[in-house]
Amino acid sequence: MRTTHTPSQMTANPAGPGEIFDRSLAGSQRISGSRGKSSKDLAKEKQDKSTGLQLFLTGLLGCFSPIAFIYGIVFLVKRPYAFPNKGLAIAGTILHGLWTLFLVVALASGGGR
Repeated sequence: MRTTHTPSQMTANPAGPGEIFDRSLAGSQRISGSRGKSSKDLAKEKQDKSTGLQLFLTGLLGCFSPIAFIYGIVFLVKRPYAFPNKGLAIAGTILHGLWTLFLVVALASGGGR
């Protein structure tokens, strides 16, 4: 359902350009703490918090090591700044690298027969 506004209902924003005119909307953004952050920034923060832990935990397992090793390197290169669990991301990437090295050595020595 589409609503239409009459010219008398459309008024200029008295708060100025770029300011929030609706007081209830302004209050909800203050409560949520997301004022001034775009959705891309919020998604990036969430990824920075979870990916380091995921890289470490999957590094304890040997499955998907070559793919996760490449992903870990790309993830760390694209984020040179400090973020939560960066140490775990580095440790997980190193573990994936070791699993990949063990896989290559085992296949090269004929252990995969």
